[in-house]
Amino acid sequence: MYVSPDGNDANSGLSPTEPLRTIWQANYIISSNPDQPRTIYLAPGEYSKLLNRQRFGVGIKPYVSIIGAGVDETTVKLESAPGLFGVYHPNVRLSGMTLTSDYPVSHSGYTWSPTVIRGTYPTDIILDNLRITGVETGRLSPLNVIIAERVSMRNVVVENNLGYTMSGMQVESLDLVMEDCIVRNNHVTADDPDGHVIPGIHLSAKGQSRINGLIVMNNVNDYGYDWNRTGMILSGATQEEVYSDVRFTNCLFANNTSLSGTNFRISPYRGRLSFINCTFADNSSAGSTLTFERLSNYEPFDGIYFINTALWDSTAYEIRNVSYVPCPIEINYSLVRGGIDGIYTPNHELIWGEGNINLDPMFLSPESYYEVALGSPLINAGTPDTTGLGLPVHDIFHRARVWDGRVDIGCHEFGSVGIAPEDEPIPPLGLALHSFPNPFNPETTIRFNLPENGHTTVRVYNARGQLVCTLLDGEMPAGYHDIVWDGRDNYGSAIGSGVYLCRMQTGSATRVRKLLLLK
Repeated sequence: MYVSPDGNDANSGLSPTEPLRTIWQANYIISSNPDQPRTIYLAPGEYSKLLNRQRFGVGIKPYVSIIGAGVDETTVKLESAPGLFGVYHPNVRLSGMTLTSDYPVSHSGYTWSPTVIRGTYPTDIILDNLRITGVETGRLSPLNVIIAERVSMRNVVVENNLGYTMSGMQVESLDLVMEDCIVRNNHVTADDPDGHVIPGIHLSAKGQSRINGLIVMNNVNDYGYDWNRTGMILSGATQEEVYSDVRFTNCLFANNTSLSGTNFRISPYRGRLSFINCTFADNSSAGSTLTFERLSNYEPFDGIYFINTALWDSTAYEIRNVSYVPCPIEINYSLVRGGIDGIYTPNHELIWGEGNINLDPMFLSPESYYEVALGSPLINAGTPDTTGLGLPVHDIFHRARVWDGRVDIGCHEFGSVGIAPEDEPIPPLGLALHSFPNPFNPETTIRFNLPENGHTTVRVYNARGQLVCTLLDGEMPAGYHDIVWDGRDNYGSAIGSGVYLCRMQTGSATRVRKLLLLK
């Protein structure tokens, strides 16, 4: 289906020359078919109640994608309750647009403020190439997806939002994949003794979750109650059948401000939590940058790990461990301001491992996202052996991750050359490539959409660019297609854990998707 700001709901909506006017109408009449997922394409322009009589909120149907022309081309604006988009069904995708609001929270009240994306109990949700900005909220964040089964996010920017108690993003998922997302310049102004004041990010990652290239920066919490903070991370599941392995890689947490006792409160449950090649810089609070509070003794719990990570903030402690049950922390090849004295963990095991340093990191300005200057002690100071860390092939700026023979400490790789991102923004005509689940074991479904008939190849390469297998090489009709890859090469042999690149080519167009095999 096709929608345009100057379309007409009396049109068929089946071609760009006969577009509908409203997103709601397109979603109402489009069919939901798990064997042939459908797409609603939004032409460039602004979609709002005032300009073209849009009707929100739109509860996106299962197996339906709504794709705009890009964040600088398509804008969807909320001007009345209850919100813009609801993602309550399986296999929903929202992509390629800016979501904003002119609706003041005072019109709907403190508790039930409008959101631009809200979801509960969804499965296999994809949010990519989105910008959420200029939204005024109450107790709910502008992006609020909770109790989800699987969520995949890429190039999602949540910035310049204002809230009473939450103004960034809240995502809760059993399996969560985040790539190159940004949460910045969000602000909360009210108090809440229940501890719900979070201007930045509230993540609950419960299963095999991978968060890479996340930037949480310049978020401000004006209220000083001890439970309030700029970010909250819940890690690990409580179910006995779920072992959690949650990893943050290449992430930057910088220049966030909280008048309370911490910037980021972290509550781990079952499994393992790792911060690998991350940077914490210039965060300020009345107490610590990171406060760990493990409340219940769910087993197995393998601890919290800092590897190749820099912590250099304006706080009394970089890490404060006030857990009620055993919560061991291990730190290797990391920069910690104050060294071992920068960590407060009187009643819990602290493993101060190899390669840790306490030296001025020589960060550059916030405008450069805390890159380091020539001569920084972080350069080539990471662990000599990166095997098993699950590092992506690039750093936070999409430059080669391991450079000059050894990985750096922090989210940047000094002096490294640029490499192309795995995925380019999805064009409005529908050429797309996805995979789910991702990470996977033992198999994953590769789904692609062709806007027209043509010769198509789908191949998988390893991180060194060597061909692993050819999944497709032939003529294909337009539309959605699925290929199940069982993690084997062209000779039928099972391959090992690691990062692989799936490359689809049709005509002169190419799309690349990163796949992570975990065994």
